[in-house]
Amino acid sequence: LISSILVLTSFGLVRYVFDKNDVILEMLLGNLNQFHYSPLKLDDTFSEKAFDIYLRRLDYSKKFMLQSDVDALSKYRKEIDNQLLEQKHDFYNLSLELIAKRIAEKEDWSKEILSKPLNYTLDEEYETDWKKTKWSQTEAELKNEWQKMLKYQVLASLDESLNKQETALEKKDTTVKQLSFDTLEIQARRKILKGNTDYFKRLKRISTKDRFSDYANALTSVFDQHTEYFAPKEKKRFDQNMSGQFEGIGARLMQKDGVLRVSEIIVGSPSYKQGELKAG
Repeated sequence: LISSILVLTSFGLVRYVFDKNDVILEMLLGNLNQFHYSPLKLDDTFSEKAFDIYLRRLDYSKKFMLQSDVDALSKYRKEIDNQLLEQKHDFYNLSLELIAKRIAEKEDWSKEILSKPLNYTLDEEYETDWKKTKWSQTEAELKNEWQKMLKYQVLASLDESLNKQETALEKKDTTVKQLSFDTLEIQARRKILKGNTDYFKRLKRISTKDRFSDYANALTSVFDQHTEYFAPKEKKRFDQNMSGQFEGIGARLMQKDGVLRVSEIIVGSPSYKQGELKAG
């Protein structure tokens, strides 16, 4: 208790109450510089590395933000060190504002593009390796990328269905109903729309605490790739995995199609020992 009071007093109790992230970052970087095997100076070099890591984590696929968004954030490329030292949040807040806006925008695009049949007669190329892609310059260019990406997903689903029907014909399997291309195309679009709806639900469930963890981890990754910041939720999970001691019944849950399902039974937990509850 005395140690906690001394630490909090050194950073200011008022600041802790109103901006806990400042305290976390100050303690995090202070401990890293004191205890890490290779301490780093907070300077422009550190800032540039942290910026590049954070930008990759913010939009690794380059399918959400525009080049203009990246340019707006790039003004802070050498300023993250100063932002940290002065406890300013301009860069971090701008990144949250931009990504939230772009996620909502792309959700609308996804629904619009998949609401009608796609044009499969065009001679197009789609790059699936995001490391080789560049940021789109305009909204029209980015929307075209989304059309190609979604078309690629629909085509993959269509190909699977057509192959299944073809195999059934060869084996004279009458249990597989032969459907027209148009029917299969509609089913494929509905399937991809459903998958993307779930994807955007997961994106919208990313909390400000999760975003802060990404930012903090971009900073720790500059020191080395194995140094991480654990938010309370991740820290609890890490401790449970290391100790083998769990709270609750020991069943991990996942949500799909609005339904909660058991995704995993934790070894050694009450559910594991009882034996009746299963994954799925």
